[in-house]
Amino acid sequence: MKTYLFIVLAYLVNITSAVSATFYVNNQAIGNDSNLGTSLDSPWETISKVNSYSFPPGSKILLKSGQVWHEQLNITVSGTASQKITYGKYGTGDSPLICAADLVSDGDWQLIYDADGKKIYEYSSSIRRPYGILENGELRSTIYSSSPETNLENLQTGWGTYWKLYYRKDTGVPSNIEVGKRIAIYIGADNIIIDGIDCRGPVGTHVDTEAYIKEPSVVYIGKDYDNILLKNMEIFFGSQKGISDGYLSGLTVYGAVNLDYRYLTLRDNNDTGLYFRASGSGFIWRCKAYNNGILVGNENTDSGGIGVQGCGPLSIYECEVWNNGRDTLSDDFAISIWNPKGKVQILRNYIHHTPGGGIGIWGKDTVYNSGHVIGANIIDSFGYTSSVSANPGKHSGISIQYQDNIKIYNNDISRGGDNQYSQGLFIRYNTENLMLRNNIFYENINADLYIYPSSTFTGFIANFNIYYKQDYSDNWKIDGTRYSSLNAYSSNTGYDTISYTDNPGFVSTLLTTKYGFVITPSSFAAGKGIGVGDVYHDFSGSPYLTPRAIGAYEAR
Repeated sequence: MKTYLFIVLAYLVNITSAVSATFYVNNQAIGNDSNLGTSLDSPWETISKVNSYSFPPGSKILLKSGQVWHEQLNITVSGTASQKITYGKYGTGDSPLICAADLVSDGDWQLIYDADGKKIYEYSSSIRRPYGILENGELRSTIYSSSPETNLENLQTGWGTYWKLYYRKDTGVPSNIEVGKRIAIYIGADNIIIDGIDCRGPVGTHVDTEAYIKEPSVVYIGKDYDNILLKNMEIFFGSQKGISDGYLSGLTVYGAVNLDYRYLTLRDNNDTGLYFRASGSGFIWRCKAYNNGILVGNENTDSGGIGVQGCGPLSIYECEVWNNGRDTLSDDFAISIWNPKGKVQILRNYIHHTPGGGIGIWGKDTVYNSGHVIGANIIDSFGYTSSVSANPGKHSGISIQYQDNIKIYNNDISRGGDNQYSQGLFIRYNTENLMLRNNIFYENINADLYIYPSSTFTGFIANFNIYYKQDYSDNWKIDGTRYSSLNAYSSNTGYDTISYTDNPGFVSTLLTTKYGFVITPSSFAAGKGIGVGDVYHDFSGSPYLTPRAIGAYEAR
């Protein structure tokens, strides 16, 4: 009888483990990894326990709101297309937070330099590759080197060598210091949803489950894992390795397809906020990317909000991207597309206050280089960095190189800066059949349109655009010839024969927010456009009328 009962119980346990369930994780007193984890009264405690469990498809793993874990979440068990595995939150308060850093002991600092008002401390215990450094929850440094620092007296904040950690603290002693030790979330599975879990760096050495992964990102999606949805997350304080290669972003994606990102906030990462690399199809919707690539010590050129390399098809809709890159060192776009492998659609995004360029689609791939759509975007206050790019056009509102059949419709491109490579639209190298219609170029300091000399450039169609500014000197630069009036430019090139230099009539002259670009039925731009395909809704998401307005907003 006892043997029979044991067999029945074992059978029931196996059946239970194969059925989806909801699991709770709470690292306060109530949590314990010996609990069943399937009720609010008996939650698990650690992320380590979550990592060790094989969840059936359809399961939900919920972290308690308002709590912090200094662990790495490794997602290696896949769901199915119809029963995805979901990682989320329960309870009220702030979203749960997974940190890629560990606290170090306050008592283990030794003063090794004290002169000229400077105090440099060395952490007495060995820490393997201490990447980023936080003090009281604020990012101070992301400098790392594989060789010892030889000039510590010039140290500004923190410095890590292979085993040692140094920190400058001129008043008081180092306390509440965290050091990057890992990434926050690694996704190595298919059919996964993460909803409402925040992640913070600085990141450190990745705990590799795939030997070729080297990118120190806060969230990393492994190679060839598909059908991933991330939403309602804040991803911040991603660090960098200092003198090394790799992709040093808040969120890095490699080789996956069917990726869906919604309502993500990517901020204060030391490099690009969100980085797609060699991935397949993707969708980015209503995300925010700001203050990425601005920490002093980041001398990399990748400092944009959203970066894409070798991916597609891809849609980027209704995102806000601003203030990425340093004013004195910015050689990147707010949204950068390199060598796309399928159609890219960039629609209804608000890009503003970007020291580099707005949108760039570049690359030399001769197979997948056509059909992209840039429409109903507002690109405002760009190209004011004091750095000079080695690549002309890198600081422009929109820059196109080596790409064919591009449709640029109904964008507002305004207030470009005085950097010599800051143009409204820059076109270079073997770009054919580009259509430029219904766009407003507004008060850009340099040329609104620049077609680079010696470019293979055929099939260009430009009409129903508004070019408005106070000074039209050299406003149209076409294959080495400069024009300072719309009439001279259009009569000599045949472009923009039905375009205008009138004030479009925005509701605000200050343009401090996206709503300043609204136009009304009495605005000059109302009803002056032409119907086009691919861009059917204006910046607000409302349908364009017939005849449609010129610019990102329809007149209402």
